[in-house]
Amino acid sequence: MKKKGLFITLIVIAVFVLSIFALKKGAQKPIEVKTAKAEVGDIVASFSSSGVVESKNKKEYYALNTGKVLKVYVKESDKVKKGDILVEFEVQDMSNQLKTAQLQYENAKIQLENLKKQKANATVTLPQSQSLSIDDQIKLQENQVEMAKINVENIKQTISKQQKYIRADYDGIVTQINVKEGAPAPMQLPALIVEDLSNLRVLVNINQYDVNKIKEGQEAYVKFLENTLKGRVASISKSATKTMSASGSDTIVKAYVDLIDTTDAIKPNFDVDVEIKISEKKGVLKIPNEALIQDKENRVRVFVVENGIAKNVDIKIGLQNDFEAEVISGLKEGDRVILNPPATLKDGVKVMDKDVKR
Repeated sequence: MKKKGLFITLIVIAVFVLSIFALKKGAQKPIEVKTAKAEVGDIVASFSSSGVVESKNKKEYYALNTGKVLKVYVKESDKVKKGDILVEFEVQDMSNQLKTAQLQYENAKIQLENLKKQKANATVTLPQSQSLSIDDQIKLQENQVEMAKINVENIKQTISKQQKYIRADYDGIVTQINVKEGAPAPMQLPALIVEDLSNLRVLVNINQYDVNKIKEGQEAYVKFLENTLKGRVASISKSATKTMSASGSDTIVKAYVDLIDTTDAIKPNFDVDVEIKISEKKGVLKIPNEALIQDKENRVRVFVVENGIAKNVDIKIGLQNDFEAEVISGLKEGDRVILNPPATLKDGVKVMDKDVKR
């Protein structure tokens, strides 16, 4: 009898405990979550990197010798036209020396012709021994003519190598000057640099793992401060180069983006941000990347809110960028997906969207 009473007491206690647990579970507060709607729209995948602005037409003008600079006709940032004199150098006047050498050359040729005439006459009137002596004189004079000719050519070459002026090869702007009036011209540095600022491009270093995404002709956007300029991928290097970074050695490929738009705010050597459009899809279902959960097998799922309950849903994604992903299957337009779901969130748990009024 006592055992039966104890058994009934235990049953009553168990029912009471289960009732309390059920009440607590039923009264459990929903987890507050933030959601976003799956919506139809366009999605663009792009490659982002930094780049350096440079002129497509850039000329470094070097002095041909270390002669003294007589006059610098320009200063940095000056606009120049094709043919403008930029720098004037001191040169040696060799005009008299050239005239003397040319006169000596002409006289040597005249003497040679005279000897040839003498030989022609000597063949008739002189013995053979004297005629042979004239042949020796002719050979000697021929050597004199050749030496005089070489002397003239050497002087002309020296004059041609003397650099009187540096002239602009095209319209542009002077971006660097390394010469001073009265001082010798430097040989290691360009005397000055002229760049065409109306024809700019951006050099972009692309990692070896991303280079296959980049194609010539792709749209690009170059950003500097509040300026965004449209461009296009013009060329991609056929070879890679090694560079050193804080993390070690990197393999990069150089690509050039031609600027279609222009602005005076962007100049050569400026650091800019570059975004290259890789792919685009229009009118597709998409959701924010914050909703995606990826497991070790690379399967993708999301939590969808249905009647206040979190529901675990497997999905398949397509094109993806840094912000959103195309949904190929698993969702429909208007479904609300949970953003940044907590790791403790389970299927079937009550949730409350704090951005949705109830």
